[in-house]
Amino acid sequence: MARLDIRCNVQVPVTLMPVRRWGDPPQQAITRDMGIYGAFLKAPLSLPVASLINLKAHLPYAPVETEGRVLRREETGLAVKFTRLDRRSKSLLWNYIKEKIPHWERCPFCGAENPPGVDYCGGCGLFINFHIDNYLEIHEREVISRQSRRLESALERFNDRMEEIESRLLGGKEEEQDLLKEVSSAIYEVCAVCRDLDEVVGEERESLKEKKLMLRERTERFFSKSYFMRHARSWPRGYPGDYKMLENIYRNIPLSDGIGYLLDLHFLNTALAVGVRERLATLRELLRRELEVKQKPAILDIACGPCREIFELAPEIAQSEARITCVDFDSEALDFAYNRISYTKVASQVQFRRYNALRMVNHEKNLKEFGLQDIIFSTGLFDYLTDDLLVKLIKALY
Repeated sequence: MARLDIRCNVQVPVTLMPVRRWGDPPQQAITRDMGIYGAFLKAPLSLPVASLINLKAHLPYAPVETEGRVLRREETGLAVKFTRLDRRSKSLLWNYIKEKIPHWERCPFCGAENPPGVDYCGGCGLFINFHIDNYLEIHEREVISRQSRRLESALERFNDRMEEIESRLLGGKEEEQDLLKEVSSAIYEVCAVCRDLDEVVGEERESLKEKKLMLRERTERFFSKSYFMRHARSWPRGYPGDYKMLENIYRNIPLSDGIGYLLDLHFLNTALAVGVRERLATLRELLRRELEVKQKPAILDIACGPCREIFELAPEIAQSEARITCVDFDSEALDFAYNRISYTKVASQVQFRRYNALRMVNHEKNLKEFGLQDIIFSTGLFDYLTDDLLVKLIKALY
């Protein structure tokens, strides 16, 4: 497949900061080459492949800021793909790059030779009249169209592979783990194409909605056979990550049969599901240490969900004589948690209250509603909050 980006050998200073690694100082690099979709950064950087970074490219007339994803590492630096450049930034970048484009005899995308004055490459078919005013608009349409066709092909291959795996599974002659690897490989191939399409769409989000609908429709045949895939897609409680989903991720047991069983296993092995279980384990140990050194602490559990950590720490809670208030807006989650805790010896120490955590952005109101607390925690609420709302909530709580 022809490369869909024009790279020019330009040296542009770049400031970069790893995403989600607060406290790390900014690092400086310089581009070896750069296009509108990515760059190679020359610097002794230790960022792992697939990590996200915030970049500021210091162009001569205006800086361009964007997020990037590390594609590969070399001894001299990193190859980075830009993600979701806004219209202004993409225009600034293109206006700089096009000034550096020579009048190539060969297509910069595929290397084919073309006679002077042609608009489209005879080899790859891409538009190569770089110096007209609306080149960027034409090129973006071409890229989105090609990536959309890639997605359609990837979905056809996915369904063919899943059908074959399902047939082999029914034969009962192959190892479960071998088939699981093939299921994961088929899913990750589609995910990679989706990510590429998402990153080139930019501000044309309406066209992405259509592709998401197509993706859902064409994978429904197999994903509907998996409890976890079906639940994650349908949001039966009206929001993602409800108490039933969390509880079943904690239990880490597939709930479907046949190909659905393998899809459940895949889901439970994803980094997200593993992270949910590890987060619970970390929280449980943090709470255990606090309960060991505090006597009669007041504890507030925000967006409590299934209260798995409270249930598992019942002996420590009883010993410390803690008083716990569990808050959730989902009444069904509260009923589930109440019934669970009722089987422990700490039922009288735990109260449940239906309350919208998004209203907890006023410190005085929080004091009035819940009083002073010694420990405040939330297992997963912060996953769904914007940075601004998260800051407001933390300030109001603490």
